[in-house]
Amino acid sequence: MKWFFLIFVIVPVLELSILIKLGSFIGVGWTILLILSTAIVGASLLRKQGVSTLLRANQRMANGEMPAREVAEGFFLALGGALLLTPGLLTDVLGFSLIVPTIRARLADRVIAHLSQQPNTFHSSFQHGGFSAGSNFSNGSPFSSRSPFSSGSHSNSQSPFEAGRRQTGTSASNAQGEVFEGEFSEVSDASSRPDETQQIDLRKDPAPGNDKKN
Repeated sequence: MKWFFLIFVIVPVLELSILIKLGSFIGVGWTILLILSTAIVGASLLRKQGVSTLLRANQRMANGEMPAREVAEGFFLALGGALLLTPGLLTDVLGFSLIVPTIRARLADRVIAHLSQQPNTFHSSFQHGGFSAGSNFSNGSPFSSRSPFSSGSHSNSQSPFEAGRRQTGTSASNAQGEVFEGEFSEVSDASSRPDETQQIDLRKDPAPGNDKKN
């Protein structure tokens, strides 16, 4: 919180006091011209340094290396450009100091050294079956080539699914091998069915007219 107070309150007050004293000494017009010229020169230097830093970062990535230093230098370049675009002499001095390659490189090295000492930043690792930031991926995979099922009860490099399949097959074979003994007799239901050869005589009722004639 104190850094925000320092940046947004104390720095503008200092810049305003410096500009007032400088304007009273060399004049308002020359003061404005000085501020504009420092911004233009700083922008051109920022462009050149940014392009060179980007080229070095691409070269390191092409070689398979992580451009940590170039990333830190790019951050300081962006901060220096913002300070140069801010009106004021104090911010211009800070911006120019961040654009200078030697100062920027030293600051980047200090930031990288500080971050490398922090836990779980650059050297975080997982001890159980994982991988670390500095792991060697020569086998093509960050994971161990040993199967996680090869320890414990399955130490003979046998998958537990294969073992379960074996147990299932064994139980099925045991179930099929059981023998049940018993006696049975075939019961015919022919006696309960009517004889198909038996003929049923259907007698027709005489017509009512024939009874009257007889």
